[in-house]
Amino acid sequence: SPSGTSWDGVYITTNNSNADASTNLQIGFVDQADSATSTAVLIQKTGNVGIGTTAPFSKLHIDNTGTSTRFDVMSRNPTPTDIQDFYVTTDYTKNYVHIDIGGNNHSSDRFHFGDLTTSVNTITTLGNVGIGTTSPGYKLEVCGTLATTAASVTTSITCSSDKRFKKNFASIDNALDIVNKLEGVTYNWNIEKYRDRGFTDTRQHGFIAQDVEKIIPELVVTQNDGYKSVDYIKMIPILTEALKEQQQIIESLKIANIEVMTSHQKELNKLKAEYNNRLIKLEELIGVKAEK
Repeated sequence: SPSGTSWDGVYITTNNSNADASTNLQIGFVDQADSATSTAVLIQKTGNVGIGTTAPFSKLHIDNTGTSTRFDVMSRNPTPTDIQDFYVTTDYTKNYVHIDIGGNNHSSDRFHFGDLTTSVNTITTLGNVGIGTTSPGYKLEVCGTLATTAASVTTSITCSSDKRFKKNFASIDNALDIVNKLEGVTYNWNIEKYRDRGFTDTRQHGFIAQDVEKIIPELVVTQNDGYKSVDYIKMIPILTEALKEQQQIIESLKIANIEVMTSHQKELNKLKAEYNNRLIKLEELIGVKAEK
């Protein structure tokens, strides 16, 4: 069997009798039938640890070459409701990857990455992704400015709109009246009070959610924290129908104006004809007198 200490098919040994830089500490198993050895854990003098490999290239190198693809890291507290935290970081006070497991309450499980001084990015077990927030209430929630940049391709955000997905169709009536009730405003974000929201200090244009809710409640979403937001995309169909109604009014006015102008022209032509007839009669009358 290998040099070192061995018992019941398990061994601990070094691969070098001289404790130099190439010395490795090996923990493995011995096949009692043919004394064949299998290294399970190898620790290099450099501090690299290999599990399932004898050539670790990092501080912890796990090589799963067997039939199982599962890798578990487990921490147990006395009660199942206790929160478990796992951190991967080079400096706990700075950047890190953090897995937050909420015991039996799996809906509170989180996967974070960021730093401890600002809002982090989060993925929840519900499939919600938060950028700039630790508690996303939607599949994607961004606290801050969202931008898309494309140098050679077209970038777009689309929403499902196939007719086959929809039912209970109805037209949008009185859209122009709805738009006339809305009030667009300019404003600044309250950065001092809501520093964790990622607001910018530039002047903004938009609507007040509470005001829109009174007119078109379907366009206002109340978030889990009670704050309200406006679905500006859904404003487009209403504005489209309002423009069409306005255009119909313009076309009606055009037709009415043409009819008035036509009527006035006919009246003018009639007056002009009467004037010419009278002028002719007057000229004839004057001519007769001149001959006498």
